[in-house]
Amino acid sequence: MEPARWTRSQWSATVLAVLAAQVFLVWWCSSPLPKSPVPAPGQTRFYLASPAPGLAPASPWQLVDPALFALPNQQGFSGLAWLSLVPMQHQITNWTLPPRLLAPVATLLGEPFRVYARTSQVPALEVAVLTAPQATEVKVPPETTLTRSALRLEGDLAAWTLLTLVALPSIANSELLQNSVVRVVVDAKGWVRSQALLASSGARRADQLALETARAMRFQPFPDGTSRWTRSPAALTRGELVFQWHTLAASNAASEGN
Repeated sequence: MEPARWTRSQWSATVLAVLAAQVFLVWWCSSPLPKSPVPAPGQTRFYLASPAPGLAPASPWQLVDPALFALPNQQGFSGLAWLSLVPMQHQITNWTLPPRLLAPVATLLGEPFRVYARTSQVPALEVAVLTAPQATEVKVPPETTLTRSALRLEGDLAAWTLLTLVALPSIANSELLQNSVVRVVVDAKGWVRSQALLASSGARRADQLALETARAMRFQPFPDGTSRWTRSPAALTRGELVFQWHTLAASNAASEGN
């Protein structure tokens, strides 16, 4: 059997019933609208206030003052409070007597200075003190002058013994010559391995002679050919040879040559 279907009238009645129920719920749940206030009648009334006790009545021009109630005024409600203040009388409990200056005594003016002048003495001012000069004995060392050229060993070579006989001649020069300093390197057997000029005497001939003399020198070796400090046959010793030249004037050298 087929189920029965609704007719058009049944659908219309159901829709209308649901719509009516929704409208009823909306009306029932909504609050009632407030009632509009009744407008007051548009009229303005003015009342003249009687002045406060102790104040003069206000004049018509004072009543129209826009600052009547904004600023202190005798005609305002705060006239007695603002413009009729009574000064407070206050008694100081810790009152002291004001200072009173003493009159100066003319006879005492300058008395401390007079007392200081009587009891103090100004010391004498010494401009300069002259003392007699004292004689002092000055010892002047005797002047050492070279009569011939000399050789001096310095550095580590000062303890070595020179085997070569060195005879240095006098050098003829117009000016006094300085010392020629030559640095040499000596092996353990006493032979000079290298030489270099450290300080010049001022004359090329004297410096060249110093280098040639240093190259031909021979020192006494230590026992078994070892060095005193390192005890190694390959050890080298460095030192300085100072050549002190005896300078002769050019005229004297020519006379001696003749």
